[in-house]
Amino acid sequence: MKRIFLAVMVVVLILIMDVPLGFTSEYKTASVVEVTGMVSVFKSGGEKSFTPKVGTLLEHGDRIITRKGASIALQIDSQYIKVGESTYMSLSELMSEAESGGDSTNIRLFTGEVWASISKPLGIDDLFKIETPTAVMGAKGTRFVVKYEASRNEQASTELVVLEGRVTMSTQAPVSGELGTEPVSQEIEMSANANESLLLDPALIQAISDEIEKRLKSGEIIDQINIKEIVETVAKAHQIEVKSLGLFVLEIIADEPGAYDPSLGEGLDQLIKQKKLFPPHEEVLPGPDSILYGPLSEFDQGDHSGIPMMPAPPAPLPISFRAPTWDFDNSPGAPILEFYATSAATIDADEDGLVDHLQITFNNPVDDSTFVPGKGIILQSNGALDPVDDSAMVTDLTGVYTDIADDAVVYFKLDHTASIILYNTGGEGVLTLPSGTLKNLEGLSNKVANNMTSLDHATPVLVDSELDLSLPYDEKFISLKFSEPLDESSVVDISTIKLLSLGVYGGGPIDLYGTTSVLGDQIIIRPLELGSVEDGIPSFISRLSKNLYFPNNPTGGAANIRLVSGFSISSDHGESYALPTNHSYPYDGPALSSIKRVNDTSVFLSVVQDELTHIISVTYTDYLESFNHLANAYVPATVSITTGDFTIVSQKIGSDHKTLELELSRLPVLGEEIAISQLRNITNSYGDDADTTPIYAQAVVLRFDGTEWKLVN
Repeated sequence: MKRIFLAVMVVVLILIMDVPLGFTSEYKTASVVEVTGMVSVFKSGGEKSFTPKVGTLLEHGDRIITRKGASIALQIDSQYIKVGESTYMSLSELMSEAESGGDSTNIRLFTGEVWASISKPLGIDDLFKIETPTAVMGAKGTRFVVKYEASRNEQASTELVVLEGRVTMSTQAPVSGELGTEPVSQEIEMSANANESLLLDPALIQAISDEIEKRLKSGEIIDQINIKEIVETVAKAHQIEVKSLGLFVLEIIADEPGAYDPSLGEGLDQLIKQKKLFPPHEEVLPGPDSILYGPLSEFDQGDHSGIPMMPAPPAPLPISFRAPTWDFDNSPGAPILEFYATSAATIDADEDGLVDHLQITFNNPVDDSTFVPGKGIILQSNGALDPVDDSAMVTDLTGVYTDIADDAVVYFKLDHTASIILYNTGGEGVLTLPSGTLKNLEGLSNKVANNMTSLDHATPVLVDSELDLSLPYDEKFISLKFSEPLDESSVVDISTIKLLSLGVYGGGPIDLYGTTSVLGDQIIIRPLELGSVEDGIPSFISRLSKNLYFPNNPTGGAANIRLVSGFSISSDHGESYALPTNHSYPYDGPALSSIKRVNDTSVFLSVVQDELTHIISVTYTDYLESFNHLANAYVPATVSITTGDFTIVSQKIGSDHKTLELELSRLPVLGEEIAISQLRNITNSYGDDADTTPIYAQAVVLRFDGTEWKLVN
């Protein structure tokens, strides 16, 4: 009897709930493929959190919190989801064979931002949605970012940025209704295509509602109003402006720049660097934990089957929010408003190695028109930085430092007119900003800032270079001097440094060979690549010396250093100077301020007799090279026997490039002499034309004293 009763109840429930008899569903999982920083996961219905790892499987209803600087990436079938920092979201639905007949993925975003990449187009019955408290985004096969910013003053917003494909955004717009009727909500749908963005905020909703009400008041009825036309006019998607994108989106583009519109990659590395250096001001909203753990809005009330209420844990998990624009309110309990500078930084806007501007960031947007000149902005630096010109704010900077009117950042020029500073990107100072210099948009004057350390945000710049081949073999160098001390632990890729000679034999950029090291404000290159004395290939030093020849300076030359794609170096303050991989080649660096191309002081060092082989080795203080590369032939030194009846069987340059090896026909006897001349120095041995007459090592006469060879002259 009980079995019959239960069967009847199941049939009744199916009929009441209108569930198809053949309907069955299965839950999917989301696999964690990347975790950075502090991330917490709360299981569906649970109060305790755990830290996910790569390979962790998350399920239907699980909730995720990322802290400041943290992120997590998930793979759900062909869907790749990346959750940005300071985000709270729920996997509210992960189902296969859902009620729609296909797979269903639904993400609920309470605050923060989420990137979605759907690599395989979804089926006609498949669903993929990201919901925020104010909108629902739907897609079939695309790449897009959704960002929701929570707020306490009803200024919450949902931002949609589409990088590929098309995404729809639907929401509800309140409408007063026809005359005499109660207000109603009108569902509206917008869309954005690749390289477009939509910002759904109260102002946009109000604009749509106002237009609908305007038509209702003109006599139209709601069913006759073309809502789609209104939305397309009022809520049209805008072309993406790269500089206005957040760091989260920019880094996604940088991970795969070739996958998106080329215009999105222009100046991308510099923009990312700027965003990291000057993040938007953020603060933790004051007040109860309900900002995160209680109901954020109607979106998180009522039935919590997919998004259980977030319980407040023993230790609060604060999430940083962008500082909201509070209504100015003097009533009891209203927020205390203050306007003050949060940071100062020195910048080198034209990247010439000289700090030229001061950047000051405030906690709220500045009303630029309220600036009071001459209040006495002081930047103390013990002479490392130029003084501040506070006669006017600077608004004409371009590139990553482009000023936006009435934002939270202002710029002032540093006065270089009476300065002897050549370069100083590592300079730091202490800022004094008088009160009343500026006001914010609410009319509050800035508080005084005393002893605020200015940060060094000017990257090191190549300002000078030298080359000296005139020194002994192990002291030759090429140096690249930068505008501030460098991180001496940096590893420099020598293949990203080229030398372009302006000499008679200069052509394309010359590859450099040797070892690199970082010392102080310089990169030192030791040109040690010598080649083989036997293979007829000129050594690098020989090629370099030939290439540098300049008629007006025959022992020197004229050349520029060129840095190419991929070059990077960091200062000892941590600022990086880098050329992106897509940088236009080549980059013209400074001319070498000093070039010493030849060594005309290669002198005799020692001589050794090998009694077993009859070979004497004559060593000099600099490299030797006996191959005439223009003639493609060896040119031996001139060796004559001034006393004795033995002969020279052979001669060659030793593998160390510093030794002339002479093979004698027999062992020498007391008083026999050898004269050596026209032994080519490596720094000018490339050829024998009019421009490159060989420079020779010291001519010597050696005499055998019965035991060893001695230098006579």
